[in-house]
Amino acid sequence: MSVDYPQVLATGLTYGVIFALVALGYHLIYVSSGMLNFALGEQLAVAGLVVLSLMSAGVPFVLALIVAVLAAAAFGAGYERFALRPALRMGLVGPLIASVGVAIVIGQARVLIWGPNPRPFAPFTGAPNESVGFLGGRWPIQSFWIIGLAAVSAAALLLFLRYTWYGRAWRATAQSPVGARLSGIDPSVVSMSAVSVASALVTIAGVAIAPIVLAGGFYALDFGVRAFAAAIIGGFTSTTGVLLGGLFIGLLDAWLVAALSAAWSDVVLYAVLALALLVRPRGFLGREGVSRA
Repeated sequence: MSVDYPQVLATGLTYGVIFALVALGYHLIYVSSGMLNFALGEQLAVAGLVVLSLMSAGVPFVLALIVAVLAAAAFGAGYERFALRPALRMGLVGPLIASVGVAIVIGQARVLIWGPNPRPFAPFTGAPNESVGFLGGRWPIQSFWIIGLAAVSAAALLLFLRYTWYGRAWRATAQSPVGARLSGIDPSVVSMSAVSVASALVTIAGVAIAPIVLAGGFYALDFGVRAFAAAIIGGFTSTTGVLLGGLFIGLLDAWLVAALSAAWSDVVLYAVLALALLVRPRGFLGREGVSRA
């Protein structure tokens, strides 16, 4: 079977940057608290529906997006404080179970509030399904918005982590929670902020991808699992690693679908994930984990 590689590039990068943003959310939460949050996929799926509801109430798109992002950040802060943090009493498995429970609640609430059918979401510019030729392939107009928003979001976060006092506090907590506490940094505040920012990131990603996959589609699990695989392969403790891992998974997934089939894509992706765990358990750019005592 011949493979249209320019089209694989277009599809792979479009989805890969979404996987990268969700993987970045996993990374932020993990390095700040040692916790895993499997509710990010459902938050991604519900984001477009929230913006659609606000727009149907007469709120302009840009304002609706800002409100949705701020609401997601507030939800993330409350979610960490009242669900993930108390569950830590059970050890690190507690937040894992809590996040799965919250994901189920979000998914069921999505169906009850908006119904089981996905809803069309207009692209930010251009007509639905409009595409342009670029690098030998056909790129949806929305793809450029997706890549641009993802690049700006990731760059802003990296600059925040590197050049602001709060960013340095996050990095200090990731490197040594005990040392950060002795320096006057409250790791619990850093953890809450990380979940808040991760929720905001996946909301941006969810709204950006909605014009292509429909708002409220049943893709939460697929996107969440692929982003999780990206974080593992790139290295949960490496910001650069999870971003590159997302692009890698997006391109690999697109190639597998074009060369084999969507069903085989899942099989091969899980095999690659298993191989990566055997060869490099920390991920290819990850470092040794830090004890969170």
